[in-house]
Amino acid sequence: MKRLAIVRFLVAFLVALVVLVTWHVSAEAQQLSLRVKEASLTSTIDNHQALNIRLDEHSKADYAEFTARYVGRRIEFSVQGRPLMTARMMTSVLSGEVQVLVDRKALAEELAVSLATGKTALDVRVLGE
Repeated sequence: MKRLAIVRFLVAFLVALVVLVTWHVSAEAQQLSLRVKEASLTSTIDNHQALNIRLDEHSKADYAEFTARYVGRRIEFSVQGRPLMTARMMTSVLSGEVQVLVDRKALAEELAVSLATGKTALDVRVLGE
């Protein structure tokens, strides 16, 4: 009887451990921190303020894999926890270039410098549906 209780406990513990590890890996896969090679201020065709961002080679590959995995899902771009833009990922992005809308010109200029110099990273994460 005691032996059966120990076996059940060990099985439950192993199942919980597998679930915890799987959840942790899944959470990491749904969020990505990208290093920026270049960032510049621009305006969109409908006159909104935006940043044109070009990722470094490592982040370009990571972002391509991320976008391929999450086509059809909503994503959020942020810098240092500050949300910038949400969008639906309609296709994978292989170019390593991203355009992120920013609501204020002063903020866009500040972010362009901060991202291009490597002081901050561009974070992207999958949003819950």
